[in-house]
Amino acid sequence: ETDHPYAKYNDNVKQLYALESECATAGVPMHFYNLHWREQSRGAISDETLVPYQEDIAGYDVAGIIHLVDGNCDKARVSRIFTKTALPVVVVGDLHGAFPEVLSDETQSGHLATAHLVGSGHEKIGFIAYETSNAWMRQRIAGYHAALKEYGLEGNAWVVKVPYPEHARSTSEFEEILRPDVHAILPDAMKRCSAVLCASDVIGKLILDYERDQAVGADRRLAFVTFDDRILFRGYDMSAVSHTPEMEARTAYQLLVRRIMNPDAAGGKTRVPGTLFVRQSSRRQRVEGGLLK
Repeated sequence: ETDHPYAKYNDNVKQLYALESECATAGVPMHFYNLHWREQSRGAISDETLVPYQEDIAGYDVAGIIHLVDGNCDKARVSRIFTKTALPVVVVGDLHGAFPEVLSDETQSGHLATAHLVGSGHEKIGFIAYETSNAWMRQRIAGYHAALKEYGLEGNAWVVKVPYPEHARSTSEFEEILRPDVHAILPDAMKRCSAVLCASDVIGKLILDYERDQAVGADRRLAFVTFDDRILFRGYDMSAVSHTPEMEARTAYQLLVRRIMNPDAAGGKTRVPGTLFVRQSSRRQRVEGGLLK
């Protein structure tokens, strides 16, 4: 229960209902703990508030924790609920910035992005990735390949890599370094694919720049998904959608089950994949000679 006056519009409530549904379907009991909104609205949550909460968790035979982060709460303080627990934890909300040991599940991000495009009717889906040894890039690519295989589309995989200008001193410099490489591959990408995953929001913006500069018609535009900040897309004719709270909750449940079933992962903290920003396209598949027309 919650005493928030706008509870029916609250993302946490939507997430909770989705979790209850997942648990009921699986026949798994769920214990729900609420840090009351009235206390949160008065400021930081006190240690005294957390003590009974922690004791309750210890008193049940709990296999794992899903933490729904409320925008009103003191995230660093609430994070103490599970800092010392050996249980697997999945976080729904933006906690990883202030709490470094909570990491995004980048493999699941790549999987969800690809699945979203497949669900939108795309079969020829590429990935414009970075040439880097960073683990998050490898994991996103792995999630992309896993999703294509799951949908029987592994033969359509097309990954092209561009340099990763990690030493760029600003976003503008990062973008200008990438521009010629990204623009050079887009003509081939538009022949091979109807949609692409972008390694970052900068690549998504460079696709939009290319379409503007080359006067690319709507029937040739790529749909794309990017994993990062939407701010770079301001001023462009682009609609974007993100995960619903219900989708975030269901993903959290699936991640937690995976962590529970893998004892080696116990004790780690995982974050539900970050928001995906999507530019849809009216373009669909008509394949001739392996290329899209």
